[in-house]
Amino acid sequence: MHTSQESDARGADEAPRQAALDRLHILDTVPEQAYDDLTRVAAAVCDAPMALVSLIDRDRQWFKSRYGLDFAQTERCIAFCDHAIRQPGKNLVVSDARRDPRFHDNPLVRAGQGIRFYAGVPLVSPDGFAVGTLCVLDSRPRRLSRLQMDALEGLARQVSRLLELRVRNHELREALAERDRLAQQLAKLASTDALTLLRNRRAFDALRRDQRAAPTLPLTVAMLDIDHFKDINDTHGHGVGDQILRGLADIVRGVLRRDDEAVRYGGEEFALVLPGTAGEGARTLLERLRERVATLPAPVPFTFSAGYAEVRPGEQGIDAALARADAALYAAKANGRDRIEAAAAD
Repeated sequence: MHTSQESDARGADEAPRQAALDRLHILDTVPEQAYDDLTRVAAAVCDAPMALVSLIDRDRQWFKSRYGLDFAQTERCIAFCDHAIRQPGKNLVVSDARRDPRFHDNPLVRAGQGIRFYAGVPLVSPDGFAVGTLCVLDSRPRRLSRLQMDALEGLARQVSRLLELRVRNHELREALAERDRLAQQLAKLASTDALTLLRNRRAFDALRRDQRAAPTLPLTVAMLDIDHFKDINDTHGHGVGDQILRGLADIVRGVLRRDDEAVRYGGEEFALVLPGTAGEGARTLLERLRERVATLPAPVPFTFSAGYAEVRPGEQGIDAALARADAALYAAKANGRDRIEAAAAD
């Protein structure tokens, strides 16, 4: 829990600073060679036994990379780096933490082989906020030479560039994911009938090609046609005809199973593909569909005729069965409409 004094010390930029850190999507990620290389070089150049890429989170400091330490995080309230980030354009150097009033009571300092020396360069995010530091530490009081400090600053710039690259890569991944999502949407729109929201003829042709490659038996196809649909349009208008088409499509979706497919084949004609269904099962489904149409609150009453046919063993795909189902549909119309006919046996 933070005191109001601690909150005040963080400054008015704390909320946007934290947001900048969150945008990096780096906290609690696995170690990465690119960061570990830089901490090792920092330790070597500065002749320091410890080096860190430290990121200051809401209530903790977390180490993306650590050299010479065996723990991955500390509380933020004891972090030297929390002080370093308060002035993004300025380095923090503590030559002897025991003599510094900010740190002499810090548990990291009071420990037996505690921190005595600290030098940290703020890591600035692409949007200008200090999100952490590249720092070196020692258990003895000391200083860095000007050359060592320059090198530490240069290495910190490389860490900041890695963080910027991480943001750009994340943005690129999001853009690619959005592109893929839009492509899927466009593909779905291209395969969907705009009026009924069933699959369209283009999608049906793709389905027919798939079935040619690997037909699933038993498999039955059915063709449906709304009776006297032209007369309905001529008498009541195309708006009423559209309502009837949508109403029939809704009922079809309600009676089909998960693996069944329904297609607006063209005009007032629909096709059903029923994998795992033999002929009598298809008749049962079509009769259930007729019952629901009879009770549909449509603007005008309507009926449909249907024909169905099973795919026979040895047939490649559904084309032959579709032709038989279409012939059965025309037989249903010829025999008085509002009927369901099975394909004639050869």
